[in-house]
Amino acid sequence: MIKHFSAVLITSLSFVPYLIRKKTTRNMKATLRKRPAANGRQALYLDIYPPAPHPVSGRMTRKHALGISVIAKPRSAQERAATKASMALAQSIQAKIQLRLQAQDYGFLIHEQQTPLAPYFREIAKKALTNKRLYTRSLALVQEYYGMEVTMQSMTPKVLNEFRAKLLKRYANNAAAAYYSKLLQVLKNAHEEGLLINDPLKNVERIRLTQGEIVYLEAEEINALIETECESEDLKKAFLLSCETGLRRCDAEKLEGENFTITADGPELRITQKKTKTLLTIPITWELHQYLGLPRKGRLFRGVHQRAYDGTLTRWIERAGITKKITYHKSRHTCGTQLIANDVNLKTTQELLGHKSISSTMIYAHVVDKKKREAIERKKIVGTKKENQEKNSNIDM
Repeated sequence: MIKHFSAVLITSLSFVPYLIRKKTTRNMKATLRKRPAANGRQALYLDIYPPAPHPVSGRMTRKHALGISVIAKPRSAQERAATKASMALAQSIQAKIQLRLQAQDYGFLIHEQQTPLAPYFREIAKKALTNKRLYTRSLALVQEYYGMEVTMQSMTPKVLNEFRAKLLKRYANNAAAAYYSKLLQVLKNAHEEGLLINDPLKNVERIRLTQGEIVYLEAEEINALIETECESEDLKKAFLLSCETGLRRCDAEKLEGENFTITADGPELRITQKKTKTLLTIPITWELHQYLGLPRKGRLFRGVHQRAYDGTLTRWIERAGITKKITYHKSRHTCGTQLIANDVNLKTTQELLGHKSISSTMIYAHVVDKKKREAIERKKIVGTKKENQEKNSNIDM
């Protein structure tokens, strides 16, 4: 009796997948719908009815997120164009899923399950030791182009290459490379952790860094800055200190009186670098030590970050009669170039600047070599280049 009941039960259960299939495939339709999202946007999703059975859990699934959002009320021509492009992409996905539903293929519920990119992006940025702002800006750019609710799965090779082209059109090469590399790093981590089944970086073209011209200040230009008043005395002192020591802005703005000590050989500056987390010891002159007017306690400089970017630095540079495009970081280039020009060897220069790799220090050696070549060319001791070529052509071999 029990055996007979079991046989009937097994036979009955064998019809369940058929019944589900019959019910779900009859007139099954994927309708594109919108729902309210953050920041005045609308998230797009597919409303599948009758619901489709999940291939693994068997759970009936009706809503399928696409990871695409549009502006609810586009105003400008650019916003309307972006909305139109997003809708076209969503409709393309809708058509493909409709065909899969008719073929009783529900695999997209597994392989195309959408995972929000932003929370994971922020998690990786939080763990990063350096360049946290680059991660933040990179995510902001991705969301600007592809919506606030952009997903990992939507970052296909085609989309990534498209994003690469947009960055190169909008930014200088190395800035574009910095933002792009952070996105690729996040997606690589997601793939390695099993959050993405397919490798999103396959067939994706990177952005190669280029070595631009190193801009630095000459000794006479530094003297001009010393003699020129600046709207912020703290910015002036911090910048000149960085020209002398090569300190990054992020390190200079956190200096306190306790970072300076007096040794038998003279004053020294000691600080743990924010970027590399290594201890840096830099000898400084008595003149610079006295010029800084070191406090016993508290921060040495105030508002350096804001003043470096609100136009204060630029106006000071222009009042000094300097026409070069000078940012705060150029003070570091100035220090590196001056050290090599004054015959300080590469190893010592590397240690003073706190470079992890000697290759970072080598760029200043190349600048000085080029400078020497230009000086020799200007002298023209043995005739011009054209005259030398004519003389060489007349030599009897």
